[in-house]
Amino acid sequence: LGCWLGTTACAIQFSCRSFGRHWISMRLAMFLLATFVVVFGLGVPFQQPPEQRSASVTLTLAEYTMFDPDGQPQLTRSYNNMLGGPTIYVKPGETLRLTLVNDMPSETVPTGEHANGIRLLDTTNLHTHGLHVSPHAPGDDMFIRIEAGADQEYVFEVSKVHMPGTHWYHPHFHGSTALHTGGGA
Repeated sequence: LGCWLGTTACAIQFSCRSFGRHWISMRLAMFLLATFVVVFGLGVPFQQPPEQRSASVTLTLAEYTMFDPDGQPQLTRSYNNMLGGPTIYVKPGETLRLTLVNDMPSETVPTGEHANGIRLLDTTNLHTHGLHVSPHAPGDDMFIRIEAGADQEYVFEVSKVHMPGTHWYHPHFHGSTALHTGGGA
């Protein structure tokens, strides 16, 4: 929660500083603050995501139903049926084999013809931040396309001298990245 609070506070400070006292920046700051309070300030205790300490991990991207403060269902996306997905521990010198299963339903309305914008909502892939690994398949290739019902094995060769730290993985298929990542995957 402290990480989220820090991130939100930085976004608010950055917005106000970047746009001066313009009313739009203040509205954005208030929106971000209100979003933080609604999403994280409900008195619900933070639940630590499960830990994966294996050199072989499976992530399943699927639809997920969460509930808003009024108890109304909200359909979104998640890894392994949880918001945020598991924490994966890898030691320097290890090879991580990660299978990404796309369990999203196929689109009922085709969106593939849109070149620049939200499209192919049932298509995904995986990208990492902070890992110094190959950008070529089967590594951190952002251009891999995993259709609904398919899976892909990623292989991340982690150097023996890789720096420690907290790194991030998320969906990165251009056209559905914002929807998948913003939804909780």
